[in-house]
Amino acid sequence: MANVFLIHWNKPEAEAMKASLMSQGFNTYYEAFDGRRAFKLIVRHQPDAVVIYLRRQPSRGLEVVDSLKFNRKTSRIPILFVDGNPDTIESIQSKTDEVYFIRENELTDTLKWIILK
Repeated sequence: MANVFLIHWNKPEAEAMKASLMSQGFNTYYEAFDGRRAFKLIVRHQPDAVVIYLRRQPSRGLEVVDSLKFNRKTSRIPILFVDGNPDTIESIQSKTDEVYFIRENELTDTLKWIILK
């Protein structure tokens, strides 16, 4: 079973997405409040992928990405950004590479593709 770490700044939505991913065979952890805690949990769990929702407070997700990319233990973990607006996506692309930008309906298939490649 693949491990996925989900960052979503709305706890009820995060819990619903966790349940959905788990029903599809992904062992899923999440954080909905604290970016530093998310980073520490990602370092501890070493997931196969990190999923960050950009609908709410995208700057908080970007802070986590900065920490992940500059840590040798986490720098190679694939990161998927979900549902960002075009300006946010453009800003992220100018700062980092090796990330994926997807819509929520593409999440499961993209996770399977990334983890199996």
